[in-house]
Amino acid sequence: MPKLPDTDFDLEKSLETQSEHVSSKKINKLYNFSRTLVTTNTLEVLLDSIIQFTVDIVQVSFCRLLTRTHDHKYECQAAYFLGEGYNREKIYDPAYAQRIYNRVIKQNTALVITRQQNSLSMDEGRTLRLHNCQALCLMPMQVNAEVIGLLVLGEERSHISRPFHDGKLRLTKLIADQSASAIHRTKLSDYLRYSHFETVLALAKAIEARDPSTGGHGQKVVNFAEQIADKLGCSPPERQTIGLAALLHDIGKIGVPDEILRKPNPLTNDEWDIMKRHPDIGADIVLSVSKLSEVATLIRSHHEHFDGSGYPLGLSGQWICLGARILSVVDAYEAITNERVYRSKRSHEEAIAEIQRCSGSDFDPVVVNAFVSIFETEDA
Repeated sequence: MPKLPDTDFDLEKSLETQSEHVSSKKINKLYNFSRTLVTTNTLEVLLDSIIQFTVDIVQVSFCRLLTRTHDHKYECQAAYFLGEGYNREKIYDPAYAQRIYNRVIKQNTALVITRQQNSLSMDEGRTLRLHNCQALCLMPMQVNAEVIGLLVLGEERSHISRPFHDGKLRLTKLIADQSASAIHRTKLSDYLRYSHFETVLALAKAIEARDPSTGGHGQKVVNFAEQIADKLGCSPPERQTIGLAALLHDIGKIGVPDEILRKPNPLTNDEWDIMKRHPDIGADIVLSVSKLSEVATLIRSHHEHFDGSGYPLGLSGQWICLGARILSVVDAYEAITNERVYRSKRSHEEAIAEIQRCSGSDFDPVVVNAFVSIFETEDA
């Protein structure tokens, strides 16, 4: 697991120590960049911001940002060229370039290469873009002892007499240090999100394991829900949200005692009150995972009825999210057609008839029609 830096970066303190070397205009840009680093949580957006800012504030022709891979190679994640914009093609540079990168990281100091003092081979120069540059600067990016990658800056304009003087190198080092901390934090956040999501998925599997009669139920609900979403013209992100909610919709049953969950007889009123808590429990569990708030909303609402007679909030009609209305239909179909401890499974035809009978009361008629049309297409 990645570790947090011992100390968070302090851009304001860094600027105070270098104020005599940086103009007020550049200081303002640095402060704005600082806010971007703190508020950006998406790695791709963060990398784009770093390279564009570097070109702007250091005033160079291009900037490439390379991150270190698990096998200690360096991959270009993003590039920005003055007057051309972004190049997001991810590429591994050849082995001879990798050797240069490793040397820069090992020495942990900037390497400046000029065309006049070029010590590179033709292949190395071409790989590093020196063939059409006056000078290159390779700046290491590290957080404590952890290697993040490198910034590769290039100056193509021949009228720039000192492309990487001491002031520019200090500025580039400052940017590299702050960028490395921001990238480290974002990667850590992504790692924790992924780990937490894996835990939630494991809980969903545990629910199915507790009730063998629902084995495979979750994936079937996902498949049906995504097909309905397609038929109703949902966007790809909406479809993904609905699919995740379908996969996790019963996760709240982790809080329902086995004697209620597996009871072969009808539930008492008190037991039913406990069972009806599972949408709220499930939503709260999923809310613990960043960026799944919309999924949690669908889970909380998937037992609401179109006429307002459902639970937990008694929502009705369009006040129920479309995704939740979709889950309500497919969850009911799967419940009817699967064996339960308290009743035998029923046929596909019986399930469709029951869902159509409850259209307009329990279920949204538009969703019911879309669901039924799935099978009509299959039969055609």
